[in-house]
Amino acid sequence: IDWVNAAGNYIELHGDFGTELARRTMAGIEAELAHYGFVRVHRSRLVRRAAIASTETRQSGDFDITLRSGAVISGSRRFRQNIT
Repeated sequence: IDWVNAAGNYIELHGDFGTELARRTMAGIEAELAHYGFVRVHRSRLVRRAAIASTETRQSGDFDITLRSGAVISGSRRFRQNIT
């Protein structure tokens, strides 16, 4: 798993396997995956630190995360401290 995205009452797990859908809460999966190096980067997204290739800050303070897989996800300035 490289990153996790909230999808209503579900979460989407993203990785080399594609995308899997699971009925879980973000708080629950965040607590479970924290041990594996996952951090919250947005109120609806978690990312595995080891999967991050680079980050680029926008003028607003929000940021884009490029993963080693090539995927680009956005992060919120409220959670910037989690990846520094």
